Amino acid sequence: MLGKENKNMNILSKLFDNKTKKSVALKVRGIMLGQKGDFKKAIEALKESICLEPDSLDAYIPLAMAYRGNGMLDEAIDALNHLIIKRNSKEIHDMMDFDINFTFATIYMRKGDKAKIIEYAKMAIEAEENPETKKRIEEAIQFGVITREEIDHSKMIDSLKIIIKEYEE
Repeated sequence: MLGKENKNMNILSKLFDNKTKKSVALKVRGIMLGQKGDFKKAIEALKESICLEPDSLDAYIPLAMAYRGNGMLDEAIDALNHLIIKRNSKEIHDMMDFDINFTFATIYMRKGDKAKIIEYAKMAIEAEENPETKKRIEEAIQFGVITREEIDHSKMIDSLKIIIKEYEE
């Protein structure tokens, strides 16, 4: 496995400048640390990644998840709101909508805010069912940017529907 990782890093080295390589490495490190439960170090790595490449949007959701894991719920919300502002200024929509709204819903679950849970759960489901989003996802799959397995949110959608039903009763 290590050989494959080295090959991938060599490819990255040829594609990106040093600042971008460091930012990508920090983002990957932050995601891995978050998955291991070391949220404090994950937050540090992800914040540094964002500082190096502030226009790179894909570190904000893992940052919000690390904040959530560390119990820093207001900071998690701030990270997502910052992502939305940056994303809207670039007119990037659709493909991130499900992830953003799902992450908001999980943060508000930790905060115990039923109204916000329902609101964001419904927006996540709407984003997933948006025909324009489905079209862009299919294009991304065709071009090999993502796989169908990577973008399958069906289990999360089922969970959100159960949550909405329980909280609306």
